[in-house]
Amino acid sequence: MTVEFSAFEGLLRCKHQNHLDYSIDLSELWRGAPPTKFGTGSKTWKGGFRGRPELAKALWGSIVDSVEGRAPKSLRFVARYLRSFYRFLDQYENAGFTRVDNLSDISSELSIIWQRPIAKEWSCDIHQSTYSYIGKIIRSARLEYFGLGDIFEWHSFQRIRPYPGDLPNEKEVRKALTLLKHTAYKIFDRWKRADRLALEGRNILDFQHGKGHSLDYATTEADAHTSYRVLIERTGSPLPGKVALNRALGLSEKGHVPKWWPRHDSDHPRAGKHVTPSSLEAGLYPTLDDIDCLSQLFMARTGWNPSTVYNLDIGNPEWARPHGDEKSNLWIIESFKVRSADWQWTIASGRVTSGPYAIVCALLERTRALRDWIAENPKASSLPRVALRSPWIARGDGMRAGRIVVRHSDETGFASTYWKRLVSNNNSASTPEQQVPTTLTPSDWRDIFASRVFVDSRYSWVMVQWALGHKHVATTRLYLRKILWRRYSEKKLSDLQVVMIDGIEAHARIDATIIRAKLEYDFEPSSKDLDRLNAYRETIREEELTYSGYRCGDPNNPPLEIDPSNPGDGSVQCVRGDRCPGCPIAQAVDSWHMAKRLAELRWLRSNVSATIWAEAQYASDLTSLEADLKQWPIEEVASQTSHWETLIASGSHKVLRFGARL
Repeated sequence: MTVEFSAFEGLLRCKHQNHLDYSIDLSELWRGAPPTKFGTGSKTWKGGFRGRPELAKALWGSIVDSVEGRAPKSLRFVARYLRSFYRFLDQYENAGFTRVDNLSDISSELSIIWQRPIAKEWSCDIHQSTYSYIGKIIRSARLEYFGLGDIFEWHSFQRIRPYPGDLPNEKEVRKALTLLKHTAYKIFDRWKRADRLALEGRNILDFQHGKGHSLDYATTEADAHTSYRVLIERTGSPLPGKVALNRALGLSEKGHVPKWWPRHDSDHPRAGKHVTPSSLEAGLYPTLDDIDCLSQLFMARTGWNPSTVYNLDIGNPEWARPHGDEKSNLWIIESFKVRSADWQWTIASGRVTSGPYAIVCALLERTRALRDWIAENPKASSLPRVALRSPWIARGDGMRAGRIVVRHSDETGFASTYWKRLVSNNNSASTPEQQVPTTLTPSDWRDIFASRVFVDSRYSWVMVQWALGHKHVATTRLYLRKILWRRYSEKKLSDLQVVMIDGIEAHARIDATIIRAKLEYDFEPSSKDLDRLNAYRETIREEELTYSGYRCGDPNNPPLEIDPSNPGDGSVQCVRGDRCPGCPIAQAVDSWHMAKRLAELRWLRSNVSATIWAEAQYASDLTSLEADLKQWPIEEVASQTSHWETLIASGSHKVLRFGARL
C-alpha cells in the first residue's frame, strides 16, 4: 500500500491492490473538532476537542509510518485512536494540568493518568489498542524525528480486572449444583430409555408397505429406535440421517414423513409428534447441550478451568488411574493445564453417578461409535485429531447435522451461553425458592470450589494450591488475596457486621454458634432450633462441666494440691470440682455455674470463722473466680450472682462446703 499525504491538510490517501482509493481527513488534529457531528458517523461521535497544530505536525510522520503496508480500513482505527487521545488531553488540561501543545509537553506521568483518571467523570475511552498505538507513535516521533534522548517511558497497559461480584452463598450454590445434576440425570435417563426401546421394538425397514406406502399395523416409538439402529449397522455410518432413512424405506429422499411413521410415546416431551432422526440420534449420542451440561458439572466437581477440562485426553491410558485399594473405588484424573504447562489432577469417586469419573466413562461409552467413524473418515469432524482424544464430542445439529462436533479449549464461551439458557428456563418454571441466581456464571465454579476447600481445610493455603493446580504457592497467595478474599471474605465480613448489629439492636446476647450457622451455612435458626441447641448445651454442661462451671483438661490426673487424695495413676477422677477456680488445668466456660460458686464463696466468707477462711482455700478460689468472670459482661455476671444469692438466702440452694465429683 502506498500512502500520499499533506502535512498541513492532514490527509491520508491509500491505494491497495484492487481496492478503490480510500482517504481520510485528519485535519481536525490541527484545527479541532466540533462537539456534535452530522451525517456519516454522527451516531458514534463522542464529542469534540481543540486543535493542537504543533503536536499534530510533530506526530504526523510517525502516523504515516504506522499505516504503511496496512489495509485501508485500518485508517478508521487510526483516526479513532487519535481522537480518543485528543479528548483525553482536553480533560487533562481542564483538571488543571499543564497544557499539551507540543511533543515535549508529553511526560511519562501522562500515561499513568490516562489509565487511572483522577476524576470519575472523565470519559477517556481507554482501550489497550488505543493506548498502545499512541505510545508507539509518541516514542517513534521522539526518537526518529526529533532525537529527544531524555528519559521517557510510556508505561505498559495495565489490565484492570472488573470487580468480581460476591460469590453465591451456600444455599444458592446447592440450587445451581442441583440443577446441573438433575439435568445430567435426565440425559442419562434419555439414553437408558432409548436403549430399552431399541430392544423392545421391531425393524420396519424390511416390512411390506401397502398402498400409498402405508403399513397394516400401528407403529410405536420403539420401532423407530430399533429400525434406526439397524440402519446404522447396514450403512456403516453412525449418523445416516433423514435421506438414508427415506431411501431405506423406499420413499423419496426429500419426501415428507409418512403418516404411518412412529410417533413419540406419552412419556416423551414431544408426545404425539413424529419421531425424527435427530431425536433418535439424541438417544444414542450426546447432543451439544449434553456436552455443555456435563462438562460444566465436571468443572463444578473438580474446580478446573474450562480449558483444562476440554484438554482432557482420553487417548492417554493414564487419564484416570486407581487411587488406593480396589474397595475405595477412587480414581485420579489428570489433564494438562496449558497456563502453567503442567498436569492438574483431581480425585473422584467411581460410585458417584454425577462425579467426574462417571461422567467421562458415560461419554466414552456413548461416543465410541463417533470416534471410530472419525478414525475412518477424518472429514466427519472439523477437528479430527482433537475429537479422537476428547470425551467432549457430540453429533451436530442445525447446519452441522451429520457431522461430529467437539468442544475444545477455544470454545469455552459456549458453556456460559448454555448456562444462561438453562437457568432462564428453570426460573421461568420454578417457584422463587427453587430459582437459581442469574448472577452465577460457569467461571464462578472454580472460585466456589476454592472457597469450599479453603474453609473445609480450616484456611489452608497448601490445600487450595493442590486443589487449583497452582505450581507455586505465591500464585495461590495472590489468588486468595486478590480474588477469593474480595469475593468471599469481604462478603462474610459484611454479613458478620449485619448479624452483630441486628443482635445488638435486639438486645440479644451474641451467640457464636448462631453466627456461624448464619454466615457459613446461610441458616436462620427457628425457635425450635434454638430450644434444641439449649437442651444440647444443658446436656453437655451436665456431662462435661464441673460443679464450678469449668471444663477439666485432664480429669483423671488432677494436680496434687487440688485433690491430694487422688492416686495419680489415671484410674480415678478428681473429686474436687469446687476447687476448679484455682486449678491450672481448668477452663472457664460457663458463667452461670461460675456465678453460683461465686455466691457460695461470698456466703462462706460471712458464715465461717476468720481462721477457717484464712486457712482454707476459699480466699484464693474467690480471687481467681472473680478474675475469670471478668471475661463476661459485668451486668450479666451481677444478675446471675444475685439470682444465686437470693436462692441461698431463702434456703432453696444449699451451699457446698466440701469437694464434689465431676
